[in-house]
Amino acid sequence: MYVRGMTNVSDSASPAPAQPIPAGWYPDYTGAPRLRWWDGSAWTDHVSEPTAANETTAAPRPAVAPTQTVPAGTPTGNVFIWLIVLLPIVLIVLRSTLDYGQLGVEILDESRRGASGVFGPANGLSVALSGVSLLLAGVTVLLAYFDVRRLRATGFERPFPWPWAFFTLISGVGVLVYVIGRTVVVRRRSGRGLAPLFVAIAIALLGIVLGAVHNAQLMGPIFDEFGTGDIFDSGSLDS
Repeated sequence: MYVRGMTNVSDSASPAPAQPIPAGWYPDYTGAPRLRWWDGSAWTDHVSEPTAANETTAAPRPAVAPTQTVPAGTPTGNVFIWLIVLLPIVLIVLRSTLDYGQLGVEILDESRRGASGVFGPANGLSVALSGVSLLLAGVTVLLAYFDVRRLRATGFERPFPWPWAFFTLISGVGVLVYVIGRTVVVRRRSGRGLAPLFVAIAIALLGIVLGAVHNAQLMGPIFDEFGTGDIFDSGSLDS
């Protein structure tokens, strides 16, 4: 068959145009009752079955661009993300220096004397640790901001938003929200970058386990007191 200046072709071979022919939809060179897209230099695999309303159709839409990737070797880690991941260790170490068994005894003594005020041992330590935790959370948010700036500078367009780090103010494991989101974006763009997430999860699990141990140590004297019933003894509380 002939197609607008094209040479005759067989059913199994693609025609070579005798002169430049603009890209467009033309009758299929195989003879099938449909249209095939000519890209200006060769036939493509795009075909269009004719319809009663319209014998032609628009040019094929370009495929959706894949998720942007960064060049191989682009660094996925930096000092800011590692500081974010490692900061919770500071709080873990501070909490581990306390004698929770003795603290439990002091809480019972305060309860008996009715002197469990803000400046008691238990409440004083709680306020101090809360202050340190709040400070570390603020530092984490600041580090997340600089981490995002560094990622952009190294070629990561639209990295995970740094304000997600504010979840650190809500929970001790809130830092995982930012680290997980960051890891998903970085790995999608580079195929790497899982190390900070693995370390963050390990530290979070360590904090949870040690927290359970500390709570058990703290509640030990209180449970002993419950066992003897002395904690409900009004005479003991009044003495």
